[in-house]
Amino acid sequence: MKKISLKFGALLFLFNFWTSSSASDIPRPEETVSEFQHTLTKVLKEKHYEAKLSLLLPSVSKLFAVDTIARISFGTRSWKLLNDNERKVFQTLTTNLIASTYAARFKEFKDQRFEINESISLRKNRHAVKTQLFSGEAAVSLEYHLQNKDSAWQIYDIVANGVSDLNLKRSAYGKTLAEIGFSGLVDDIKKEIKKNSEKSF
Repeated sequence: MKKISLKFGALLFLFNFWTSSSASDIPRPEETVSEFQHTLTKVLKEKHYEAKLSLLLPSVSKLFAVDTIARISFGTRSWKLLNDNERKVFQTLTTNLIASTYAARFKEFKDQRFEINESISLRKNRHAVKTQLFSGEAAVSLEYHLQNKDSAWQIYDIVANGVSDLNLKRSAYGKTLAEIGFSGLVDDIKKEIKKNSEKSF
């Protein structure tokens, strides 16, 4: 009886160790935000646009829920009408637009720093991480909204000083789609990406 108890205790210990280790292996939403902000700090220290972009493109692909951003910004109903190739085109454009926008805006390092203030569970598989970007005496409030998919937290929206980037895109894209259609929207986004590259000079 004693041997059975010892075996049971050993199995219970191993089970508890395994489950706690597995849970700790799943990245927390704050870690995703921290990793992206660390990339942005490195981007600030790069002088050339192409160098900034080479840091941002893999970071956006890894840390952003590009498929969700593309679908919501395009409009869920309109998204269902696209074929697979059109969806892939739009997702690629979305990745390039996000990366090029940050490459253009984060031009020079002047002791900017990020600070994570609060992490909030929104609903199942959704989380918000509230942060601030300090630049001199100025501070910008940045609230990252993340979703959990395949045991990874990815960013699908950033709310800057109360303004949702995803909502801005959805409103602008909806108007463009109604006026000039899918090809027109694609052309507009390509022009915006080109403008971002020109702003860096």
